[in-house]
Amino acid sequence: MKAKAIRKRRSYAGSLRKQAEARLAHLPLDRLRLAAEFLRHLNEYADPDIVEELTKAARLRRALNRAEKQIAAGRVHDWRKVRN
Repeated sequence: MKAKAIRKRRSYAGSLRKQAEARLAHLPLDRLRLAAEFLRHLNEYADPDIVEELTKAARLRRALNRAEKQIAAGRVHDWRKVRN
């Protein structure tokens, strides 16, 4: 059972690496430099709390994007009515 979980984790890690490489391949030089610096920082300095904060920020950004799409589509409610 443990070996199966390890293989699954390695497969997932490999998939993430391929996705990252594909994205890095299309970045302009200035953004590539920034990405490389960020990865170096994560590798050397980042503690789990900082990584968790970045994850939360990414989730918040996705939630805001979803909300903006809902607003643009007119799927909104008057906050006064919802409050009551």
